[in-house]
Amino acid sequence: YSLSEALELRVEALVPDHLKYRHRAGIVRYGETGHGDYIDSQKLLDLPALKKGGEEIRIELSLNPIEPSGETDGRFVLAIIRDITERKRAEAALRDAEALFRSVFDHAPIGVAVVGLDGRFERVNHALCEILGYAEVELLATTFGEITHPEDLDISIGYFRRALEGEIDEYSLEKRYVGAGGRPVWVSLDISLVRDSDGNPLYFVDQIQNITERKRA
Repeated sequence: YSLSEALELRVEALVPDHLKYRHRAGIVRYGETGHGDYIDSQKLLDLPALKKGGEEIRIELSLNPIEPSGETDGRFVLAIIRDITERKRAEAALRDAEALFRSVFDHAPIGVAVVGLDGRFERVNHALCEILGYAEVELLATTFGEITHPEDLDISIGYFRRALEGEIDEYSLEKRYVGAGGRPVWVSLDISLVRDSDGNPLYFVDQIQNITERKRA
């Protein structure tokens, strides 16, 4: 709307139909009592609103009362409004991406783990628990180094450090883990270091396949 158009509007014109009854009731209550559910509540409201032409957007709204003065008659409210439509779309896209990642992660036919920069398992899937014989809670309480076979520990840590030092972002190797009960488990690892937008390392994503039978053969 232009400024002149906006000054001819009632606020109700910006409220979607399914919220109009709540808006009207709130206006009446505030006019009669000087109190409103969200006025001067220090709370930012996330609401739908209508643009000229009927397009619905999302807004962030704060409401603060203005006390009547000698120049005004009645109650006024200062509304501060921010258009957050694009932010909400980005948040929805991120939620969808995270849901997809969770689904792929949890149902992958091979072992998958998210490993922190300290080497600790931050997330593991069911397939990895099956490969190693540990419960999820057991893996999340340990590091990859603590369950790596001693003879394979140096090469495993060497690759890990090279990635943290920026020499490589991904690597593959075959090594042994110490599975539940102390049994050796041969695995093939494909490991990628995930970085943020500034290039700082965040965590490792490990894809792990059990190759014990192949090694025996």
